[in-house]
Amino acid sequence: MLKRRDEGRRMIHAIAGTFGIGRTDLAEILHVRPSTLGQWSRRGVPAAHTADVDRLLELSERFRRAFANERIQQIVRTPGAGLNGRTVLEVLKTDGPQAVSDYLYRLLSFVVAR
Repeated sequence: MLKRRDEGRRMIHAIAGTFGIGRTDLAEILHVRPSTLGQWSRRGVPAAHTADVDRLLELSERFRRAFANERIQQIVRTPGAGLNGRTVLEVLKTDGPQAVSDYLYRLLSFVVAR
């Protein structure tokens, strides 16, 4: 089963827009080819990848709620001590959304606790 074509296109566009990344970077994060993202935009996201795209979309929405839009692209490209000197984008590519979600939780908990 596929997510509807317009929904797949919206999700891919929202994720890329939030993080300020192109198709190649997004494909690397999702471990697919850039041409595959194009297919997903035209035909819909296959069921086998829906959970991955949903998790990434949820993470991008958390970033939009936590930070001003103009800051997100800087944040995801700046190495973080809590990420062992790696950027959010690097961690997304190697460790996936859960590792970044955990980092974001720790980061926001620190800010709120102060």
